[in-house]
Amino acid sequence: MTGTGTIGDPFIIQNVTDLQAMENDLSAYYELEGDIDASATSGWNGGLGFDSVGGSGTEFTGQLDGKDFTISSLFINRPSTNGVGLFGYVFTALAIKNVHLTSVDITGAVDAGALVGDYIGDPGGYIDNCDSTGSVTGDRNVGGLIGEVYVDNTAYVRNCWSACTITSTKSAGGFAGSISGAIGSSVDKCYGTGNITITSGDVFTYGGGFVARASRAIIDQCYATGNVSASSTNTGSRRVEVGGFVGASDNNAMTITNCYAEGNTIAIATNGLEFAGGFIGRLADSITGPGESLIDDCYSTGATTLGNTTGGFCAIDSGDGTITNCFWDTETSGQATSDGGTGKTTVQMKTKATFTGAGWSFIAIWFIDGITNNGYPFLGQGVVTGPSDPVSRVSSIRHIYKPGSLRMETTQGALGFETEIAEATVRRIAGIEPEFIVPTPAEIATERTISILKKSLAARKLQEPEPSQHRPSFLDTPYKPPEPVKPGGLNLEAITKAMEEAKLKRAKLEEVIRKSLENRNQRKSR
Repeated sequence: MTGTGTIGDPFIIQNVTDLQAMENDLSAYYELEGDIDASATSGWNGGLGFDSVGGSGTEFTGQLDGKDFTISSLFINRPSTNGVGLFGYVFTALAIKNVHLTSVDITGAVDAGALVGDYIGDPGGYIDNCDSTGSVTGDRNVGGLIGEVYVDNTAYVRNCWSACTITSTKSAGGFAGSISGAIGSSVDKCYGTGNITITSGDVFTYGGGFVARASRAIIDQCYATGNVSASSTNTGSRRVEVGGFVGASDNNAMTITNCYAEGNTIAIATNGLEFAGGFIGRLADSITGPGESLIDDCYSTGATTLGNTTGGFCAIDSGDGTITNCFWDTETSGQATSDGGTGKTTVQMKTKATFTGAGWSFIAIWFIDGITNNGYPFLGQGVVTGPSDPVSRVSSIRHIYKPGSLRMETTQGALGFETEIAEATVRRIAGIEPEFIVPTPAEIATERTISILKKSLAARKLQEPEPSQHRPSFLDTPYKPPEPVKPGGLNLEAITKAMEEAKLKRAKLEEVIRKSLENRNQRKSR
């Protein structure tokens, strides 16, 4: 590897051997130089494969920036080892970011995930823009991207996803096996889509489309679509708890907001309680932690079957937990009742008024258009992969979704965010059309769009802080515009000027809108 491992001169990882060599300096800064084929790891160490970077007591405390390159076919077969993944144990106030893992084949014991087995985010630490596909197998706390997550005050996991298939013998989630943390920490704008199968011999079994168990940390703007099946053959089994999003909340305050689950759930216990909910299996109140658990502005649509206690949204609220402004589809779930939430028909679940009447935000968080997500509400600009700041996201356009509304796609091809903005304006931003075109009334650029462009322009003019003053931001990674942006990137000054011009024309266009509405109303009254 070249470089010295400092923030200004990181080690440059060029191949899979360099990737393994991160274990030689666990506190250094690293960057990927390009895509890495890790298929050779299937023959390493007598079939055990890659040796996870960082162990219990020798945690990785440095930083890795994948620079949006891909690591493919990473192989680990260590069924008796705890803390298994590209990284085994991570305890850092720095970052793991822009890492994309494809076709992983990972087997571990407790705390197994494609990216990290056991992650402790110190204040200021974060995981951002990372994802995984393939399969992960383990015992307890098995997750598609991360096995166990503990995010301390101000630490976070954001803009990440996993499509891994998960197999476990005790507890597993499509994104993470377990999530907890201190007040102020968060996991947000993430999702899991892989199916989860848990065949347990334990007295407690947990499974969730997003996470098996959660406590304390805030989970916001996330979703899960994988099916969850959990069974226990233990004759002394006490509980099997599964949910389309989370299996169970622990006895410490948990907050989940603006999330949804679409997967089906099954809970089977040879002898004991079976809790299966469309969104959550069991909601517990706080016994030792601060406050009570809260789930707000969430919904579920998956079928809930084979449980002696089932619920369309929640199977059981075993304490003083609170579920507010939440819904489930009574038709697709096959459930007419729930211990929390409000049941609605499929038509009602695809009607915006159902949710706006409950105070949901359809400006910056939720969207519904009758087509996307099979007509159900979907999350907007939050759940993305790829660039983190607004201008970089706009530059990643691959196609115009429809006039007045855009479907963004990042360089990885995943859905980004959708916002009401002028189609012509965006074509100008992306360099698709050389001249600014006055938007039609239905395509007037919003104040919000102008604001985020101005803020991003101002931010790019700031000087990068000294290492001792460094704080995580999207400026950590130099902007690299993808195609079809013209060579040289975006002209932000021109963008802002064009947007201001559109704003000045608004007064005139408002009159056009007023007349258009009058004409439409006249036609309806005929």
